[in-house]
Amino acid sequence: MWSLRTLVRYIFLQLPVLTLLGVIYLISRQYDSIPSQVILIIIAVWLVKDIVFYPFVWKVYKPHHIKESESMIGLKGIALTNIDPTGTVEVRGEIWQAKKVKKGRPIIKNNTVRVLRIQDLTLIVESFGEA
Repeated sequence: MWSLRTLVRYIFLQLPVLTLLGVIYLISRQYDSIPSQVILIIIAVWLVKDIVFYPFVWKVYKPHHIKESESMIGLKGIALTNIDPTGTVEVRGEIWQAKKVKKGRPIIKNNTVRVLRIQDLTLIVESFGEA
C-alpha cells in the first residue's frame, strides 16, 4: 500500500515540470505569446495526469529499504572453483569471492551453491546439490 511518504516523493518529483509550466505561464503573460488559458489548461491537464497515473506508478516512488546485497540472500549460483574454504562463484551472471559456511568437505567446482549471507564483499555459501 502507498504511504504519505511515497505520495510526497511523487509530488516533489513532479514539481520541476510544474515549475517550468508556471514560468512559461508568467512569460507568456508578459509577452502575450501564448494565451493564458492555453497554459492554464496545460497545467490542469498535467495535474490531472499526475492524479490519474499515481495509482499505477506509486511503487516506483516507494523508498526501497532492502540493500542490493540483501536481495542476493537465497539466490543460487555455480561454483567456478573448488571452495575449500574459499573460492569463486557466479551468481546472477556476476563473479564473486565465496566462502563456505561449514567446515568439512569442499564444495566442488560446477556444484550449485546457495547464498546464505554476505560478509564484506564475500558471499557466504552452502552446497545446494551436486553438478
